[in-house]
This record gives sequence, C-alpha cells and structure tokens, in this order.
Amino acid sequence: MKSLASLFLILAAPSVAQGPVVAQGSRGSLRIAADVVGRADVGQIPGMFVVARGFAAGGYAKVTALDSGRTVVVAVADGEAAPGMVAMLSADAAAALDGVTAGFRVRLSPYRAPPPVTPQPSSNSADAPA
Repeated sequence: MKSLASLFLILAAPSVAQGPVVAQGSRGSLRIAADVVGRADVGQIPGMFVVARGFAAGGYAKVTALDSGRTVVVAVADGEAAPGMVAMLSADAAAALDGVTAGFRVRLSPYRAPPPVTPQPSSNSADAPA
C-alpha cells in the first residue's frame, strides 16, 4: 500500500520544468511524463516543431500558450532551447498559437500520436477476380 500512496503523491505533485519523473517500486520503474511549464522562445525556422528540454526528438508534444489557451500538437526536433527558456518553437508553430513572441508562457505536454493507418487488402470474396 505504501508504493500506491507514493505513486499518488508523484501524480499529484505540481508540474516542474524537469522532464519525466521516474518512480521506483517493487515491480520496477514506472515512467511518468510530466508537463513542463515555463517560457519559450520563437525561432525563425519554418515547420511545425518544438525543441524542448526533457522531450525526446522524434516524438510529439502538445504546446499550450498559457496567455491565450490556444494549443497545437507539433513534432519534437533535436536541438537546445535558449538559456532560461524551456522550449523553442518554430515560426509556423508560433503562428498557429496566434503569433506568440519570444518569452511567452507555455505548457508542454507529451503527446502520443496515433499509429499510422495502413490500408489492408479486402477480405471480401466479391472483390476477388473470377
């Protein structure tokens, strides 16, 4: 029961700009990706992406501008945010958030993209050649 209470405390803890939280238990590690809140910079590179501390390149992040509440899902790219910033948004991602400028308040949340849909051949016998 003690490990369940510890897990609850981790989940109820306020978000910090630290990245994923790892809890140790009797059955191994449990990785909980935490939201990151702070200030973000805007780069002049086109595309829909973010570079963020604690987020792995190749994944996705949901970016929310805290002043407007607008949200966009973008790819996470490799790189580093400017000192004092938790993230750097591409120019197109910033435009999608109503043209936010450098230093805006942001929440980054891990986003699990749905798997790609692959067309499957029809199993309907009516489609088979005669």
